[in-house]
Amino acid sequence: LRRLEIARGRAIAGAGVLLKDLQAAAARTGQFYAPDPTEWTASLGGNIATNASGARSFLYGSTRRHLLSLTAVFADGAVRTFRRGEPLGFPYQPVRQPATTKNTAGYCLPENATWVDLLCGSEGTLAFIAEAEVSLLPQPEALLSGVVFFPGLDPALAAVDQWRPVPQLRMLEFMDEASLAILRQDAAAPVPEPARACLMVEQQVDGLEGDPVDAWLDRLAA
Repeated sequence: LRRLEIARGRAIAGAGVLLKDLQAAAARTGQFYAPDPTEWTASLGGNIATNASGARSFLYGSTRRHLLSLTAVFADGAVRTFRRGEPLGFPYQPVRQPATTKNTAGYCLPENATWVDLLCGSEGTLAFIAEAEVSLLPQPEALLSGVVFFPGLDPALAAVDQWRPVPQLRMLEFMDEASLAILRQDAAAPVPEPARACLMVEQQVDGLEGDPVDAWLDRLAA
């Protein structure tokens, strides 16, 4: 359950491998695992069971998108390995998927459902995930990140609508007034007093034309 092998573009990891160890091993080869749940001491098996996503899901989506294969142990003791795209071998009633960018609720049973997609996010109710092959991406050469504070909810949400099309935007995370109040309990947290909402942004700037800082200054002015 702690097996970990890193290759170009992929990794084989047991369910007990911690996310932080997977990321560290991938980083030594100039790669990274795209799903970015808040808790890096969680196990990969737990991430698969919950179809975890995290702050970078704006660009990379959830765990399900990055699974190449799963080895599952079923209640009768059968052990099977499923490659991405392998269809289910039993009849089922398709479940309509919500028209949202992010969804981690319920079984993934669209038309032409596959084993990998179904087992991911099933919360351990169908099988125990023993091992997975996951995709790895090249580390970006440069990132631009920041926290933008707003005097209220409406301007923050307006900025979300305007910034969704920003090229190579990896993160667009919202925090409301109650969240900022919690941060203010730490005297070292640089939260401006008038702020009632904020957006955390992160953009991969490799290969972009022009100065990305100037582009963000224009967006903030707008």
